Amino acid sequence: MVEPLHQTLYPITELVAAAELGHAFRDIFECYRDLYEKAGVVHGDISVNNLMYRKINGKISGVLADLDGMDKRPCPTRGTHLPYMALELLAPPPPPHFYRHDLESLFYVILIVSCHYHEGKKTEDRPLETWQHLAPEELYDQKSSFFLHGPVPTPTPNFDKLKLLNEDLHTMFANGFIAQANDKKSEGSAQL
Repeated sequence: MVEPLHQTLYPITELVAAAELGHAFRDIFECYRDLYEKAGVVHGDISVNNLMYRKINGKISGVLADLDGMDKRPCPTRGTHLPYMALELLAPPPPPHFYRHDLESLFYVILIVSCHYHEGKKTEDRPLETWQHLAPEELYDQKSSFFLHGPVPTPTPNFDKLKLLNEDLHTMFANGFIAQANDKKSEGSAQL
């Protein structure tokens, strides 16, 4: 059967199995990496609203949406919704928006979808819900504490198989922030 050119896109939050969500995120990451490596652009607005999926012949494919606002790298900070904004971009003055910032935003989306959604619906217990309502300075403090002290929230039953992935990504980003802070300290002492 020939598939129509236009496929219906669905919100990534409607996926109900860890394998499907993982597959969709792999597709989205590969798309993002190709856009960056081949076209030299960063998305600049990674959020749960811009990650979609489609189903073709029963197979889930992740889709990165809202490509109309992408910029050549590095770009000025754009409109990423605060809960998904990279930690470094929350501190004034924000640096240019780099590839690494969108990767961090992807982590936040994986974390929020896997910990806030079950059977395609938001759960009552949403451990990172406060991130939705904080000003940039407060969110910076909460995310800093999250990376320094944890804990990494437990995924909902649909996504319990993503627990180790979430923990590994948390550790990777935390180690990166620590290395970056140590690098800044070294630069400061070298200037004395």
